[in-house]
Amino acid sequence: MSKTVGHLTPFKGQSGEGYKGELTLHSCRGQIALKPVEEKRSDRSPDFTVLIDREGQGNGWQEYGLAWVKKPANKTAYLSILIDHESLPAPYNVAAFPPLDTAKDPRHVIVWGRPRGGKVALDAASTLPDDEIPF
Repeated sequence: MSKTVGHLTPFKGQSGEGYKGELTLHSCRGQIALKPVEEKRSDRSPDFTVLIDREGQGNGWQEYGLAWVKKPANKTAYLSILIDHESLPAPYNVAAFPPLDTAKDPRHVIVWGRPRGGKVALDAASTLPDDEIPF
């Protein structure tokens, strides 16, 4: 099951073509921007740096992750976004898909879904018998 957690709109900034919009993950809400990477070292290098200005934090724009343009064979390209910051409980993998009709709405939709299998990875303490949990 997937959930819409934000939108991105393409824009042209000083450093090239990027994206800006809003993000509404439960533990990370605010404005989001994808800034183009100035120099890619390889084909696998990220295409964008993810910057987020979190609601209520007062810290301004901070780097929160990386994004890659993915181009599946015979399909529309999309953005694969990794949001990972020390202030978050866990990293988030989200994707941004382009609109079907840009005349109606030019925004890309940011979607989050649970990892395959629907289960969140367990930490080491959850696999220990009750009498061996260290707290």
